[in-house]
Amino acid sequence: MSDAVRVSRDSLLKLAAQARSIINPPGQIPPSALAGERISRQQGRGLNFDSLRRYQPGDDVRLMDWQATARMRTPWIRLYNEEKERPVFLLVDQRRDMFFSTRVQTKSVAAAKIAALLAWRSWHDGDRLGGAVFGDKDYALRACRPPNATLPHFLDDIVEYNHAVADAYPHEAPNPLSLADMLRYSLPLISTGSWVAVISDFHDLDNQCDALLAALRRRGEISAFV
Repeated sequence: MSDAVRVSRDSLLKLAAQARSIINPPGQIPPSALAGERISRQQGRGLNFDSLRRYQPGDDVRLMDWQATARMRTPWIRLYNEEKERPVFLLVDQRRDMFFSTRVQTKSVAAAKIAALLAWRSWHDGDRLGGAVFGDKDYALRACRPPNATLPHFLDDIVEYNHAVADAYPHEAPNPLSLADMLRYSLPLISTGSWVAVISDFHDLDNQCDALLAALRRRGEISAFV
């Protein structure tokens, strides 16, 4: 089959260079909200709380800790350390409904390429990477680990499930996995402060999905790639 209906590992490896040019992927925070030179995938300053110290003239009053100030009866501010890495978790839909051709390629191929680009961007940034790649009958889950440990296996998962959906079409699997199933299975692997990208056509988005996405949103930032 052509590259329009299935990806190869070589084609995903070649996306490494292209991923360097991703400054602000669609669905992420706009450039005006970014702090520093690295992509920030979380709202706010992209900082971790470190400690408290007494207020000094010239300090940013927005950093004031009002509870400590009231308790100590003298001004105190919160100190932060810049966050050096961010857990990145990618959910990649490779179910039968994704095997639908646009003008250039199937949705399953487009999703595979987007996932690979985001994974490579995570690798360039040194962020911990995890993910879930799922088809109609099965799925592969990987917890967030250093990108060198995760990326090769994650790309293999993408290729495997992308080929599986092409090989199985047009046969329909009984009781296929739902998006809600995969959000539920992924939730325990997603830590506070993570950036989560869901790459799907969301054809079975329902109330369960809404509740699970809300739970994820309380842990970090979520982007949808449709």
